[in-house]
Amino acid sequence: MSYQQGCATSGVASSRCATPFVVRKVFEFQAYVHAALVDVYDVSKRLVEALKVFDGMPVKNVVSRNVMITGFVGIRPNRVTFLSVIDACSHGGLMEQGLAFFKKHDLLVQYRSRVEHFVCIIDMLGRSGRLCEAKQTIDGFPIQVNAVVWRMLLGVCSKYGEVEMGERAIKKILDLERECGGDFAVLSNIEAGEVNV
Repeated sequence: MSYQQGCATSGVASSRCATPFVVRKVFEFQAYVHAALVDVYDVSKRLVEALKVFDGMPVKNVVSRNVMITGFVGIRPNRVTFLSVIDACSHGGLMEQGLAFFKKHDLLVQYRSRVEHFVCIIDMLGRSGRLCEAKQTIDGFPIQVNAVVWRMLLGVCSKYGEVEMGERAIKKILDLERECGGDFAVLSNIEAGEVNV
C-alpha cells in the first residue's frame, strides 16, 4: 500500500498531516501525486480540500480530472447542473449526446424540465441547422413555452434565412407579448435576405 493510499484509508487526521508537506515541498509539480492527494480528500469526503488541491495543480491531466469528477459523484445534481450539461453539449458540437441526455433528464431527477432547458435544446438544434426539428420540438413541449423560446427559434431562422418559420415565430411572440419591435427588425432582415451568421 502506498503512502497516499494509507492516508486515504486511515481518514481525515492522516490526510491533514500530509497536505502541507506534500503540496508545498515535495510533489508540487507532479500531477499524478496531486491526483493522489485529491483522491485522499475524496475518500475522506472533504471535497472543499480536494477542490483546493485540484485548483492549485499547475498541470491537470485526464487522471486528475477523473479523480476530481469521481469525488463529486455523491453530490446530487440539480436543474442548473443539467442545464450546464445541455449547454456544454450545444456549444461543444455534441448535439446527439445533448439530446440523448435531455431525453433521459426527466427520468434522472424528480422535477420536470423547465423553459431554460428547452431554450438550450432549441439552441442546440439551431446550431446544427435542424430548424424543422427545433419547431417540432417546441410544438411537443410538455410545458407552456414563453417568448424566449420563440425568440431563440427566430434567431435560428435569422441565421439560416428561414422566412416562413420566422413569421410563425413572430406570431407566437405577439400572442405572448404585445411589444416586440426588435423581433420585427430581425424578421425584416430575414425577409431582406440578410442572414446573420
